[in-house]
Amino acid sequence: MTSTKEKTIPARIITDRKHILKAVLNDMDSMSPEEFIEMFKVTREKYENMPMSHKSKKSKKSSKKPKLSTKTGWNIYSQHYLAEMQPEAFTLFEKFDKEEQESGKDKEDNNTITSKNLKKIIKKLKIEVTKEISSDELYKKFHLSQILRTEAGRLWKDEDKEEWNNKAEEINSQNLENWRNAYADEKNNFLLSAEDFVLKVKEYGPDSPETNIKKFKKPELIHLLGCIGRASEVTQCSKIGDLRSSLVAYYKDCN
Repeated sequence: MTSTKEKTIPARIITDRKHILKAVLNDMDSMSPEEFIEMFKVTREKYENMPMSHKSKKSKKSSKKPKLSTKTGWNIYSQHYLAEMQPEAFTLFEKFDKEEQESGKDKEDNNTITSKNLKKIIKKLKIEVTKEISSDELYKKFHLSQILRTEAGRLWKDEDKEEWNNKAEEINSQNLENWRNAYADEKNNFLLSAEDFVLKVKEYGPDSPETNIKKFKKPELIHLLGCIGRASEVTQCSKIGDLRSSLVAYYKDCN
């Protein structure tokens, strides 16, 4: 009996199939099932005529993609409050957890405390609790953190918001400067040539550049603007429509 071995599909063919399927999935995400079926019936040849997948050469050392983070006054205040309150809260938690285990009330080392001891911590920290604490449940540090965040939200109402918003503004300005500097640093290997940028847009499907660029999510739009040397056009307040317009304009300049 003659055995026949299945031929291994070349990697380039598998890559190209994935490339086409990705374009199909991107289109499916951007329209309703009915719209996609009708479009596919009429224009499926656009997938047949897609250019082959192209992978730009990458440096052996890949740098982590910079993230443009945004802080608000509330973010800064709540982080400050938690940093101030959590050490004492967690020390008390661990103390009561140990006592419960030693007394036999909590036979397992599962990092939990009873509602009675949770209430003691809340009283000690002078926290106002609006949600009822069930006497039948055991509580973890996670629950204590939730209570602290809720308390921070209550106190935030009476805080000097202008002071915290100004602090957030300073941090955001520094974050933006650091983000732009990351793309200016040649060691990070983020820059895309005009050719590689055009090919990347085409990889999202055989549609127009405007349509393909609409498929990019906001973080990817921001990253691409950094990669093509237009980081100066980006801020934390940039609207997604403006980011798309900048990339479309650059794409047209490349052709």
